[in-house]
Amino acid sequence: MGVVFFFSLIALLLTVLDSRQTLKNGMKYAFFIVTIISAIRYNYGNDYVGYLDDFTLIGKYSISDIIFLQEKMQFIDSAFKDIGAAILYRICKPIGFIGFIALITIFQGCVYYQFINENVPRKYYWLAVFIYLFDFNNYVLQMSMIRQALVIALFVWSWHFIRQGKYLVPILITLVSFTIHKSSIVLAPFVFLSMLSYKNGKVLTIVTLGLTGFFWLAAGTIGDMVGNVMDLELFQLYNDSYAMEETGGIGMARLLLAFVPYLLVLVYFMKPQTKNGPRFLVFLSVVGTIILPFSFVIAMMSRLTYYFNIFMVAAIPITLTSVRRPILRLVPAGIFMLLTLYQYFDLFLHSVYTKSYATFDSIFSAL
Repeated sequence: MGVVFFFSLIALLLTVLDSRQTLKNGMKYAFFIVTIISAIRYNYGNDYVGYLDDFTLIGKYSISDIIFLQEKMQFIDSAFKDIGAAILYRICKPIGFIGFIALITIFQGCVYYQFINENVPRKYYWLAVFIYLFDFNNYVLQMSMIRQALVIALFVWSWHFIRQGKYLVPILITLVSFTIHKSSIVLAPFVFLSMLSYKNGKVLTIVTLGLTGFFWLAAGTIGDMVGNVMDLELFQLYNDSYAMEETGGIGMARLLLAFVPYLLVLVYFMKPQTKNGPRFLVFLSVVGTIILPFSFVIAMMSRLTYYFNIFMVAAIPITLTSVRRPILRLVPAGIFMLLTLYQYFDLFLHSVYTKSYATFDSIFSAL
């Protein structure tokens, strides 16, 4: 834990200097540092060994076997169930699993640097980097959930093309993502929703509130319906597995961490001067809050919130720029940062992640 926290703190300080325009390319240096740290990790996180086993197993087969015998082979081992991931493992066989991890990590670092650089005002670079590094579900947890982390980065990268009106590329990215991690199917509707206009702030606010009310009130009923449709044994297996990642239910800290940004987003929507702003990007950041109650009914649904919470990296700084009074910016930002740090240390020290994240081992110690 100490290694990751120390270098994350160094990266944040470099970005603060960049935000104040006292260090040119400070954020670039910051991402270089945290990307290197992530790229050289070894057996860090709950899922690392499982991915290593899958990579080793798939490396024994040819790409043609993976493609043409995939339907049969997925019954032999679950590593073959996502054909895109299997092909990616096989392509990367010459560079080994360590090289594969490094390649994925460098791609993620480039995506998040570009995302912040393109969408966040420079004076708020530091806040965006803080959210990326110290929201445990972003930088730290993505060291473990390697396939989903790659798909999350691909979804964020899609925004680069959406903001330019190049919608074909995000559609293709979503199709590729589905072959890597099937949960990414939930992203498809949002690619098409990005093509709509979001200039009417009142309508957008009403829709956001309406969806939130519906999903929070109907979570239990819909959860029961999903449980009945799915195979009960499989449903319980996955539910128990993902429930291990929860840390005490829907406590006040978690509620505040979800709804402080949510209120900022509603304020942002209601301001007429934001009609030409990236309102859809801001909306994406609260989708995780809208569907949050499902993670307490169906534990594996918690993984879906990660696809959207990552957009808070840009959304919170963007919403704060629309607030004129300094006190109205400082109070919610301060509350959010304190809650983020509380969750960060709580998950490191008092959760199912503690054992697998307590000690940072590098590829050099492994060798």
